[in-house]
Amino acid sequence: MFKLVFLLSTLTAQAFGSFNVVHYNIKELSTLKLLEKSEQVEMAVKVLNKQYFDILSINEIQYDLPGVPLKELKTRGQNMKLLGSYLGLDWSDAFGPANTGMDAKKGVDGNYYFDPYDSNARKNADFVSYGLFPAQYSTGGLFKFKVKEVKIFQNLKWIDFNPSLDLTPYKDISGADFPKDMKLFDKNFTDATLEIEGRDVHVIFFHTVPAYHFGNKLTPNYIRNEDQLKFLEWYLTGSTDLKVGELEIKPLQKDDIFIAMGDWNTDIKNAENPGSLVLNSLFKKVSLWMETPAVTYVGQSLHHETINLTLDYIVFRGLKLVKGGVYRPESGLKTIKCTSGKIEEEVEIEEDLVFFTYSKSKDEKCRAQVFRDYYQLKNASDHLPLWAEFDFL
Repeated sequence: MFKLVFLLSTLTAQAFGSFNVVHYNIKELSTLKLLEKSEQVEMAVKVLNKQYFDILSINEIQYDLPGVPLKELKTRGQNMKLLGSYLGLDWSDAFGPANTGMDAKKGVDGNYYFDPYDSNARKNADFVSYGLFPAQYSTGGLFKFKVKEVKIFQNLKWIDFNPSLDLTPYKDISGADFPKDMKLFDKNFTDATLEIEGRDVHVIFFHTVPAYHFGNKLTPNYIRNEDQLKFLEWYLTGSTDLKVGELEIKPLQKDDIFIAMGDWNTDIKNAENPGSLVLNSLFKKVSLWMETPAVTYVGQSLHHETINLTLDYIVFRGLKLVKGGVYRPESGLKTIKCTSGKIEEEVEIEEDLVFFTYSKSKDEKCRAQVFRDYYQLKNASDHLPLWAEFDFL
């Protein structure tokens, strides 16, 4: 049934000129994982191969730089193309280094720390834009259409966008003040103009800072997320409730066609986050890929889902939405047996089922099963892929 539906979707897109986009935040997709084609990368590729898309948005992919995180690494800006090659795609890309990790420090061996559970890595991390090594959480796009122009905004000072900014109440995790010339984006903001059926379509790739404190109650994350989303609102619509500074950057024109997507890191339902209020304002001016945004973040546990957040979004203007959704296959979770004795812990795959072991308590382990598609999804990332099919008005 899946193959038939997939084929019909493909024929529909080809016959009527519609095109498809997919956005996917793939957790900590580093150069090292991509080069070794780790199990996580293999699972992410399997997930993406189940989607149909002409435009692909990826968050949390490392922009590869020579010597990062290890001295022997030599490439620059090839990770999106490498991911594309695993998908069998030789497409154009829009890819630039995030600010994430640019202030991280190397170890005595000349390499950056890359294990997030290493206490030395946390001590040497970037306390302003986070990350263990430069360009760690970058954003990229792949597309089969002609690229007319790519704008990547990375160095915009926060104070230049928001002249009323006051960072004096805030401290980084070490207790230090934040620099007055702190950048607005902890990552970057990308606008790729594509030519689709003779029309210009702006495709915006954007991953914001999380609206979360991570143990630092004096963090500016909440207001930084808010202002990053106000930049998005201003760039897409030309207006926001903030008095924007005099910038060389100009917002899109009112008749420009666009699709904007990414992990915007605040749940639309969370009224306590100021960024969520910005999203509510934005969503009154543009169209959503789903009438009611669904859950997009569920964590990676196979045997329970206690986290259900809406963090990723797709918005658009000047297009007709044919259909859209979030890829979330059923779990098929079934516990087979639990015991305080020894249970074989290896993962077994039998056709469409995967058998695994989890700890129910300190002394009790359980053997369980899930559907293979669900297993692949959970091992690929903690976020879910978003998809949408568009046509021109």
